[in-house]
Amino acid sequence: MRVVNLGSVSNPTGRDLRASYALLDTRAEGYEVRQRRVEYDHEAVIEAVRRSRHPSAEYIVRFQRGEHRAAWAGG
Repeated sequence: MRVVNLGSVSNPTGRDLRASYALLDTRAEGYEVRQRRVEYDHEAVIEAVRRSRHPSAEYIVRFQRGEHRAAWAGG
């Protein structure tokens, strides 16, 4: 069994703030996992979170600005 955890699409914890996801290709002879990253508009997300009056808005904003880094991610 293999487990792949690329983290969160919307709460980046490393230096690379792009959204991440994985593609899994399987064949009879094996499999391949490919990581993909895409840019997105962090300021639009920040604005939407603040408008939503989310109780943890500032915590989420810290992720969006790259201010929250996990220790394992070089933070």
